[in-house]
This record gives sequence, C-alpha cells and structure tokens, in this order.
Amino acid sequence: MRIICCGMRYNDAIATARIPTLADRREALLRSLFARMQETNHKLHHLLPPPRTCNYSLRNARGYSVPRCKTNRFKNFFSAVWTV
Repeated sequence: MRIICCGMRYNDAIATARIPTLADRREALLRSLFARMQETNHKLHHLLPPPRTCNYSLRNARGYSVPRCKTNRFKNFFSAVWTV
C-alpha cells in the first residue's frame, strides 16, 4: 500500500482502497482452513484433537480443548480459531 498510495498511512490507504487489512485476511484464511480441517476426508483432519463434549450450556462453548500455551499470542490464536 505504500507504493500504491504514496504518503498515506496504512489504515487510510486500506480505507481508500476498500480492502480488508492483512490481519483480517489472515484470520479469514485460518477460519476457512479450520472449517475444512473438520471434514473427515481432509488431509490434516487427523491433527485435530478429539471434539470436546460438555453437558452444560455455556456462553462460549468451544468445540475443542485449547492446548497449553506458553505465549499469549499462541493462546489467542487458538482461542480465536478453535471456537468454531
């Protein structure tokens, strides 16, 4: 965007061009990959943990358990993507 919109800030250039941010595009790609991985015929399906079963009605019911994470970045990634 710096080359196309010379002198504009990133957020202003994105708004002018009417395109999503890189972070939004990455998150959409991760969500679509995770949705495809849940199908049993996907190559990476075997990497998913078993689905989580819960008998309680929770506000934020997760389909899978979040693995132990050492960093907040890794933890937030799984919290955002694995809630499907």
